[in-house]
Amino acid sequence: MEASASRRRTKTRPSRYAGAAQTDTSGSRAPMSAALCRALRCAGWCALFVALWLAVAAKGWALGLVWYSGCTSLAAAIVYGLLIVYARRTSVR
Repeated sequence: MEASASRRRTKTRPSRYAGAAQTDTSGSRAPMSAALCRALRCAGWCALFVALWLAVAAKGWALGLVWYSGCTSLAAAIVYGLLIVYARRTSVR
């Protein structure tokens, strides 16, 4: 009985991935098609692989992997910081 109840709950849960409604900066809902979401995800992965290839080509495998890891960590920290600033600015209004 419990297993069927959990299956019913997962069917009604909204998807976070391809085809899910996205929200733009103005707050209105702008649906993104599954194909566009998949294409953007693929482009992001390709950009990461190109960045890894460039770092390894410039610095070698030993230092290139460290350089790549540092750059991606720095980029993630910058994005995270900007999201915090954005959330604080929009919550005041």
